[in-house]
Amino acid sequence: MDKLYFKYIFEIPDQETIEYHVDIDPNTMSLILDHDPVDPPIWTQLPYKQCDSCTLKNSEHCPVALNLYELLDRFKTVKSYVECKITVDSPQRKFYKEADIQTGLGSLFGLLIATSGCPVMNFFKPMAMFHLPFATTEETIFRSFGSFFIRGFINGTFSKSELLIKLKSDYDKVRNVNLQLIKRFSDLTKDMKSGQEGDANVNAIVILDNFASTIELELDDDLEILTQIFDQKEY
Repeated sequence: MDKLYFKYIFEIPDQETIEYHVDIDPNTMSLILDHDPVDPPIWTQLPYKQCDSCTLKNSEHCPVALNLYELLDRFKTVKSYVECKITVDSPQRKFYKEADIQTGLGSLFGLLIATSGCPVMNFFKPMAMFHLPFATTEETIFRSFGSFFIRGFINGTFSKSELLIKLKSDYDKVRNVNLQLIKRFSDLTKDMKSGQEGDANVNAIVILDNFASTIELELDDDLEILTQIFDQKEY
């Protein structure tokens, strides 16, 4: 398979257009950096507000922070509620949506986090291969459960009940990481030179955490949304 890529284009009123390229190794589903990080800021170092559930021992940097720091820097003064035109190019198709900036950033953050190499987030890598920008709550639930159950079916190691318990455990860890990322990024909302402040970066993580929370609620509700989708006699 050829290299996967996604190009996010944010056309922001009265500001310069921001483009961000994401290249992914199709074999490892890890982000391909086109350059070595140059003097990553101190908040990317692993011990800085490190997640309680982190299992990394020999890594100098938090892999999520390392994947995101350049993007965070470009959006640190942007307000989350600003409406813009967002285009996402991929080898297969082009996506377009007029929405607030945090919606586009949440989608892009999700892709970068899934391909970061964070042990907690690695189970999202199959979803990254079939990345769907601007996914709705229902689409996210369908894709999350579908990806997880397919993996369980291929591996043949879990019963349905065991899969649900494992998925609940994984999403508990995801929410832990999301909340810790919010703490890690909470100070990165101001440009020291201009004094301008923005909240798009933090709110994009909040959106991702809301999706994770929705998945947990679906598990607690005995897969109510999925049951409604498939409980049709004509299927």
